Amino acid sequence: MRRLRPDERGTNLNYWENPKIWNAMVATSRTPEVFHFRGLGEPTLVQSFRNLSDSLKGASFLPLVFDGNHTEGAVEGLLSSALKSIEGLRELDDSLIELVHFYRNLSARNQRHSNQALGKYRLEILSNILAAISRRRPLAIFAVNLDGGQPSDLEALAHIAEFVFGDPLRDLAPEASTTGVYGFLAYVDSAHAPTWAKDLDASEDRKGEALEILSAPGNLQKLLAAVRGDIAKIPDLIDDLETHSTSFAQHRLKNLPEDEQAFVHLLALAVRPLGLDRIERSMEALGIRVHLKDVLRSLQEAGWIERRISNGSIEVYLSDSQLKSAFANAASNQHYRTALANAEITCGGSSFDPVFVTEQFYLAEEFDLASKFGLRALEQLRNRGAWEECVQLAEKLETQEVLGVLDVKLEALRMLGRHREALICALALEELSGESVDLSLEVAVLSTRLGDFDEAVRRYRSVQESSKSGQHVLKAQNGLADIAYARGEHKDAEAISGKVIGEILAGERGFSEDLILIQARNTLGKLSIFQAKYNKSREIFEANLDLAHSYGWEDEEARALANLGVVALQERDHAQATQLLNQALKLSATQSSLPRAYCHVNLATIAQREQRFEKAVEHCLEGMRAARIAQDSTAYGVGAHNLATIYQDLGLYGRAHEVIDHLETNPADTIANRWNQRVRAYLLLESGENERALELFKSLEGKDFHSALYGPESHLRIAQIHLEASKYETCEEVLQEFDIDENNGDFELLMALHSMLTSELALRRDGAFDMDALKETTETLIRLNQPYDALRAAIVFAKGMIKEGEGSAALKTLQSQLKRVGAVAEKLPDLYRKSYVEKPLHVELLDLIRALQGEVPQVLRPIETQAKASAERSATWSPAFDNIIGQDPHLYQMFRVIEKVAPSNATVLLFGESGTGKELLAEAIHAKSKRAEKPLVKVNCAAFVESLLLSELFGHEKGAYTGATHQKPGRFELADGGTLFLDEIGDISPNTQVALLRVLQEGTFERVGGHETIKTDVRVICATNKDLEELVRKGEFRLDLYYRLKGVIIESPSLRERRADIPSLVLHFAEMFSEDVTPRFEKPVLEFLSKYSWPGNIRELQNFVKSVLLFAESDVVSLSTLEDFKDFFQSGDFVDSIEFEISEAEERAIASVVALPKIGESSDRDIESMLVEKVVREGLSLTDLKHRLEIESIKRALMEAEGNVTRAAEILQMKRPRLSQIINGTEELADLKSTLVG
Repeated sequence: MRRLRPDERGTNLNYWENPKIWNAMVATSRTPEVFHFRGLGEPTLVQSFRNLSDSLKGASFLPLVFDGNHTEGAVEGLLSSALKSIEGLRELDDSLIELVHFYRNLSARNQRHSNQALGKYRLEILSNILAAISRRRPLAIFAVNLDGGQPSDLEALAHIAEFVFGDPLRDLAPEASTTGVYGFLAYVDSAHAPTWAKDLDASEDRKGEALEILSAPGNLQKLLAAVRGDIAKIPDLIDDLETHSTSFAQHRLKNLPEDEQAFVHLLALAVRPLGLDRIERSMEALGIRVHLKDVLRSLQEAGWIERRISNGSIEVYLSDSQLKSAFANAASNQHYRTALANAEITCGGSSFDPVFVTEQFYLAEEFDLASKFGLRALEQLRNRGAWEECVQLAEKLETQEVLGVLDVKLEALRMLGRHREALICALALEELSGESVDLSLEVAVLSTRLGDFDEAVRRYRSVQESSKSGQHVLKAQNGLADIAYARGEHKDAEAISGKVIGEILAGERGFSEDLILIQARNTLGKLSIFQAKYNKSREIFEANLDLAHSYGWEDEEARALANLGVVALQERDHAQATQLLNQALKLSATQSSLPRAYCHVNLATIAQREQRFEKAVEHCLEGMRAARIAQDSTAYGVGAHNLATIYQDLGLYGRAHEVIDHLETNPADTIANRWNQRVRAYLLLESGENERALELFKSLEGKDFHSALYGPESHLRIAQIHLEASKYETCEEVLQEFDIDENNGDFELLMALHSMLTSELALRRDGAFDMDALKETTETLIRLNQPYDALRAAIVFAKGMIKEGEGSAALKTLQSQLKRVGAVAEKLPDLYRKSYVEKPLHVELLDLIRALQGEVPQVLRPIETQAKASAERSATWSPAFDNIIGQDPHLYQMFRVIEKVAPSNATVLLFGESGTGKELLAEAIHAKSKRAEKPLVKVNCAAFVESLLLSELFGHEKGAYTGATHQKPGRFELADGGTLFLDEIGDISPNTQVALLRVLQEGTFERVGGHETIKTDVRVICATNKDLEELVRKGEFRLDLYYRLKGVIIESPSLRERRADIPSLVLHFAEMFSEDVTPRFEKPVLEFLSKYSWPGNIRELQNFVKSVLLFAESDVVSLSTLEDFKDFFQSGDFVDSIEFEISEAEERAIASVVALPKIGESSDRDIESMLVEKVVREGLSLTDLKHRLEIESIKRALMEAEGNVTRAAEILQMKRPRLSQIINGTEELADLKSTLVG
């Protein structure tokens, strides 16, 4: 579509030409979105989109309308038009036809389980249909005339918005599509639009048109006449129009003839389109004579009504839905509604619509007549599966046929999955009809679903005691078993289920008893899986499969197949498990009761074990989505738990923690939520946080979950943590205490883990262990598909062979493991590959291979040169430095220092020129410190005079000085437990220096004007652009305070020292300050800016980019653009050339934060090269260089060793006494050691 030039558009700007709207809309061909379009009439909007839908930059949308006035209902109309369009494109395949056929016939099916949310299931099938269509062409669905829509249609639309286009799981997996839908859903000027929909307002684009109309001479004259020439009253008139739209509609109507007014009145009250026979009969009943043909022509020509053909007859409806509000309080409404209801009965004959009749009689306050047709109306809604309408109508009729109405309402609420409301309804029924066994069972089931297990147990036991029906008692026992299972009381659940099964098998069996039998077996089978008794669970589920097949219960067949798939999964027979689970999913296409969420979650587990991580994430998200729709919190929790473990396997520890945090913010008494601690413990273990991991594993070891893995495996992980902490005696004690039943289904795995840890302990302690046994253990772990432990065992085995002098054999073993890691990495998308190859254990593997001079696969080369970096840095580098843009080696050297010093309580002095980002460095140090959860309080010392700075830092008492009208806490109090950042510390006065020194030495202070001594625990970070040593020499800064502040000095490089980062910073600021399209800076511009010295550093560059964007007249910034900004370059210098290339991609792209340094083999010499530069710059001698190199190397080793001199000596390969002598003889090093060890 050709873009109009600004001079061509005039004042009539096409809605779709707005760049904001255009870009947002076109983007939905890749990522779905929900919009709320405002400010343009519905017909104009949809028709104009149809005219250009094939020209949207290659995104050929399929325009569809969700019309609340559609004859067959909005959903059916949407489906029909979508399928017709797709069929015309010859893209309607058999699978989609089958899905549509199933949807349309679902409500007519004979469903055995009436407590299932069938309505929710139909909506999920509808979602799948739309997703399938959108994969052929992106959808553009416009929702119009919603005020006239049926509640079930509006519910369907809300479901489509939330679960199809809304993508509720996007935050947990932003890189993955959870629905597979493409396109957008647009509410058009509707109060029904969700609050979170993206608002796109066309009003601004239509101002020109409005001005043209208002400025027309005749219209201006009328406007002036309306205010009698008093122009000042025009705003009041406009306000009146805005708040009295109903009056405006009534104003339009008053000039119509009586028969036309009555015609419009009837349509407004009917809400839905009306047949001409109904209108004519209603007019007769009202005593209004009408010439129908003339009225129709007149109203249609004036744009009041529209018509359509329905079942061979003409129906009409209002073209402007706002007119309905004009009759909201009309005195004649009762007569009109009664006339409409009677006309429907008369004209409809035996097929009249009882729902319409009941609604009209109810609104006419003819309650007896409404009651007369009410139950028939509810029955019709029930047969249609219109559960939302059922509930709404039932609430209106509850005062009439109470028991019958409440009974239908209860069923409808159950179908909608609104369990809390259903419980209230069941209790109301019980109060009216008296307590009954059936109602008690209903209340118990609903209470269980709502997590009120105590009430459910009371109800079930009441049924057991009072009922004479064996079926009722068996149902109650099954309910008690389900609750025990959900609570983790597995012994009780097993006993109750076993009793139910025994009683049924011993007695007479029929349809009902066999259904209860299947449910009891399901509970017992799940318990057997938890106890790793896989043969027993297989027998149970196979018996259920045979029984379900004999009755033709396809839903229970599918459930049995899914359960057998889980058994095969636990036995690690992935091929069999996949086959069974897919069979279950295939059956689920025609059955609504199968928990399909579990099938997807278990298929995700298989893909995860086979290290097909993309597929695993896809299945997990699909399972979570299905569970969320079905309101199954347990299935949702299991899916989220598995998603966290997938991220753990990928090395995305931060994202895994986010998933667990997400679950913990929505607590529920489910097994999955109790699994959270286990996942969290493993995340902490893998990322090196052993102390926290130890606490969690100890708590898990004592859990009585009757799972084969909880207690025994947690016990072994405790031993592993002690081993890694070099607590060999404790580790040995824990391993000796280990005891496992040979009948345990995971006996082989647990014994392999025990063998691995025993061998590693022996190797670490004295170097002697059974090599053959460890080799066998490694092979066992590989066969059992335990990649983490298999790799760990292989590394231990290789280390043992290295000690035995068999380096080549060790290398061969390690390279076989590396081949497996590389094979997985090659299959991963770029998004996952980086974190996967940089997992701590993979880095350790590369360390060993590199030490043995082995080959590294190409896919793992990015981390080969980083293998010496700490495991924690690999996992957590990015988040702390998100706001710092650049790739210069000076930055990464600085990041390394921050990584080491941040976890300590050492004071930090940030030194650098103004504008170099010292505040961002302070934020990074705080974020990576142990105080990150506490406040970071900032003070610019240069912004206060002495008296005010003292008050700002330490607070003041009421009356301390003039104007001190109340007590005020100081920044040291506000920062208690956290970090205090003192910027421009070189500007503080001598008195302030004394006060600051005291609080740093003693951790106490008094408020200004106060006497109470206050304790504070604050880590201080200071920043300055002044040479404090020079100030000390001049007597302007206290020496003792300087030594207190300079625990660790970090120098922030100037921008001219990192010129290669200037293009990235320019592009970053361009993105920051752009409202719509980010301007492109041409390559010569970036080169020009990179040559400038920028004396104001990053702050000056940021102001420059902002100024350019404010005044630039095009989307491209060229050298000619800079002609107007010459003044920016007066205070600095230019270099003749730059020593780096600006790529085409960098020229176009927006700069992104670089998470990890891409440094070459010379990276280890960064510190030396920086020292050489400093020595040359300051004219120092080689002796000075040697001395500074020695001091800096010792400082780095001390930080690496956290102040431990012995470990620092090992790092430096020095004798400990000599290192200790140097440290104690150098004040700077002695202070650093003291700070690090506390």
